[in-house]
Order: sequence, then C-alpha cells, then structure tokens
Amino acid sequence: MKILIVIVSDLHTNSTTGLCLPEGVSLDDGGVYRPNRGQRFLFDYWTDFWARIADIAENYVVDKKIVVVNGDISDGDHHNSYQIISRHPSDMIRLAVNILEPVRRWTDVMFIVRGTPAHSGKGGFLEEEIAKDLDVECDDEGRYSRWHLYLDVDTVRFDIAHHGSMGSFLQMLLYVLIDIFLLRVVVILIH
Repeated sequence: MKILIVIVSDLHTNSTTGLCLPEGVSLDDGGVYRPNRGQRFLFDYWTDFWARIADIAENYVVDKKIVVVNGDISDGDHHNSYQIISRHPSDMIRLAVNILEPVRRWTDVMFIVRGTPAHSGKGGFLEEEIAKDLDVECDDEGRYSRWHLYLDVDTVRFDIAHHGSMGSFLQMLLYVLIDIFLLRVVVILIH
C-alpha cells in the first residue's frame, strides 16, 4: 500500500505575518482584516505546495493520505504583540479552520499536534478547538489534539512533537532501541 504523509507546522494564522486567506476575514466585531502583501505571497506558496502534493498523490496512485499539523496553527494573544489579527478566540479558530478545511477534505486522516502555549493558549486550547472543528483523529481518551504523536505506518514509527524536552529523552531512546531491535525504521520529528 502506498501512503503519503505530509507534515506542516507553524501556520500562525492569527498573526499579521502568518497564513491568511487572500480575501481576508470578517472579525467578530464586524470589522474585516485584509492580508498584507507578505501574507498574500505566503498563501500563494501554501496553495502551490498543496497543488504539488496533490499531483504527487495522483501520479504515484497513493492509497492513503495522512496529514500532520505539528503545532502553532494559530497565534494567540501573547507577549503583548501588536502583530495579531484578533484577540477574540472565535476569530482565531475560524481563521485556522478556514485555512485547513480544504486540506482536511482532501486527506484521509489528519492529526493535530499542540504547539507552544504562548501561541496556542494554555493547555493547547486553540489547537484542540481547531482540531474539533476539523473533526480530526482523536486519541484513545477522546482528545482531538495531542502534545505528542506516535504514529506507526507499516514498519515506520513517527515520533512527532512540536517541542522536545530532555525529560523525555530517555523515553525516546528506549523506544528507538526497541524499534531497532524489532528492525523497524524510526523517524523522530521535533520542531
């Protein structure tokens, strides 16, 4: 079976320097935010990237498409920044969902990994709400987003986190040694 795995990260959709739809977005207070030139440029690259990925999936007759969004999807109200589009959580969530909805419709499976609390809120609440709205894969406890994703695809284990920590180094080393013993390929992705 041919499986295509696409991992993207750091969309920062509520930032004035992050991804934004070219038509802009209506805000909760009735205002409208229009993307700047840099954001339009970034969005052009985003759409070109996904067009290329779709071509790959079609040309290689892929049986399953998996997308992992590895943290910092949105940009919350952090560090007294003036570079956010809105401080309203519903605006933040809607901006991200509008960017990711076409990707969610295209892929068979989508996972959301939580990012930096400064960007995605305490406890990763923004990414959890975005993940719920996109109806992505839940973990065993019913959470739509997670801090760490262990993904086994055939004989390859993906160990994906937006942040790594030295506290989890021994656990990661143990998993790698077990996987080497089982003659499996291991891919470790940390932002």
